[in-house]
Amino acid sequence: MGYNEFIVPSAVVDELNMLIKRSHGDQKAASKVALSLCKRCNIIDKSGVADDVILDLASRLKLPVLTNDIGLQKRLQKCEVPIIRLRQRNRLEQTW
Repeated sequence: MGYNEFIVPSAVVDELNMLIKRSHGDQKAASKVALSLCKRCNIIDKSGVADDVILDLASRLKLPVLTNDIGLQKRLQKCEVPIIRLRQRNRLEQTW
């Protein structure tokens, strides 16, 4: 897809840490994987509700968002923010 830099708001890291503490099973495992991926990204200091922070940054900076969260995807679509989602565990798909 041609992206060479990835940013993650600190609000997302905070939410993932909370999910790891409160969740069990698949959701806990998925949160741990997501947190480990965040460590490969540039973390920017931006607090608040994670979805709101993502939407604000993506629309202001004209950035695509990588997410499988259906609720967030719907909000991003309304604001015409490009979405990248994981398909079949090993393929990324981008929608405009």
